[in-house]
Amino acid sequence: VWIHGRSTQPVKRCITMNSAATAVIDSHLSDCHLKGQEAHGIGGWAGPGPYVITNNYIEASGIGVLIGGADPTVPGLTPSDITIRGNHFFRPMSWRGVWTVKNQLEFKHARRVLVEGNVFENSWTDAQIGFLVLLTPLAQDNLAAWTTVQDVTFRYNVLRNAPHGLGISSRNAYPFGGRAPLLPSEPAKRILVAHNLF
Repeated sequence: VWIHGRSTQPVKRCITMNSAATAVIDSHLSDCHLKGQEAHGIGGWAGPGPYVITNNYIEASGIGVLIGGADPTVPGLTPSDITIRGNHFFRPMSWRGVWTVKNQLEFKHARRVLVEGNVFENSWTDAQIGFLVLLTPLAQDNLAAWTTVQDVTFRYNVLRNAPHGLGISSRNAYPFGGRAPLLPSEPAKRILVAHNLF
């Protein structure tokens, strides 16, 4: 499919993936952008998976693909069995100073993930400091203590044109909405990074 906004139109998300057994394949997602908040090419936080995201062009100002980011309302639910392979994550340089920019791929709550053979391109300091990829568990709304990022393989990817490549934190805890943060019950663990070009 081709899902797109217009060059001047605010678009929050091209695809919301709060589902089970979902695939986005051979698709073109473009002009997903906002000012003052993050826009996503693909975002999901309340589905169990499995997810397959393969052979797509993904263009978003905030985050190309975000898994997690809001707490699931189903107790114990973790988005799992995720394959992200052969995609081109791209952001036009003409968006600099126009739309709010964060990163290209972020996992805040995910388990059993393969990220392989993708190109991540163009990030800069804006709403964050310019990482292309972040693995950082966060119970965003203090409602999911089981939040984790674990069993991730990140291999054969190309990361280019950004001040920072890959950021990994065991726990991401910051005051959100003035509340004390809820630390994930399990820190990020079992993450393999191999054969990538930065």
